[in-house]
Amino acid sequence: MKPSTLALAALLVLPAAALAGDRATPEKPGGSCQVAAFVCADYDASIAPTAKDVCVKYKFSWSAKPCATKGVVGTCVKPEGAGKSYSHTYPPGSVESARKACRNTPGGVFVP
Repeated sequence: MKPSTLALAALLVLPAAALAGDRATPEKPGGSCQVAAFVCADYDASIAPTAKDVCVKYKFSWSAKPCATKGVVGTCVKPEGAGKSYSHTYPPGSVESARKACRNTPGGVFVP
């Protein structure tokens, strides 16, 4: 994955808030963006229109459905405006790579 794609993945981590069990998820899901084979970001409904515009602009895959819950190795929760985004990492990404990407995301909080 190119560094620019990782940076964009970090930027796409936008609004909504709630921790459901051991997985961070939006309270009011508004859609998701598949940024790479191993990165998918969920968005709160309040910011989904903007997130969708960005996702489509960069030719990623937008869905009205949330990201898959199975296989998540870590999530970076990032507040933005009145909401949050939830960037999920899947294998072959690792807990450490997800934690490192989140550490490099301003305002990001890592949830294993």
